Amino acid sequence: MAPIQPHLAALAEAWAALPVELVEVRPGRSLAVHARLRPAAAQTLVFVHGSAASMLQWREQIEHFAESHTVVAFDAYGCGRSPKPQQWAAYSFAALAADLAAVVERYSAPGSQTVLVAHSAGCSLSIAAACASLKEDGAVGSRVGGLCLLGGYVDAPAAHPVFYLPVTLLRLIQPVLSSGLEVTLCIYA
Repeated sequence: MAPIQPHLAALAEAWAALPVELVEVRPGRSLAVHARLRPAAAQTLVFVHGSAASMLQWREQIEHFAESHTVVAFDAYGCGRSPKPQQWAAYSFAALAADLAAVVERYSAPGSQTVLVAHSAGCSLSIAAACASLKEDGAVGSRVGGLCLLGGYVDAPAAHPVFYLPVTLLRLIQPVLSSGLEVTLCIYA
């Protein structure tokens, strides 16, 4: 097994490239959010990572699209630099989907189309957020105007067993789990 020090140094470098603010998105629920706001941008891209990952998987895409789009990325509850409570219910699908809906609500700019760019379990959360933005008559709501889903589940599991692992162990293995992840992204206006 490779020494952990190089992984920790790389993680610290990646975190420095994507500084975050701890934002209360719902009462009692704060998330680490990285936002680069461009008021005149036609699109707002919200990057949603998969389970046991973090916004760091989107670093290159964030850097690329920040030139022309508002970009928002966040670490889901229990992941990356967001709080990691001990209560299992804090990680329910409904709670995580409500967090995403709150992020979309907070960062969607008026007159800008919001596109959710998601990977793995983040795809299921993004579909839930898009459905929540539908109007009563079935018309698309003003908040989510598009989805880019990469490697999603057909049916989201009720709970992923990786979250039963101690937080310390999750922090140690997260760089290894993320190291094999490569995402290619194309968005058409």
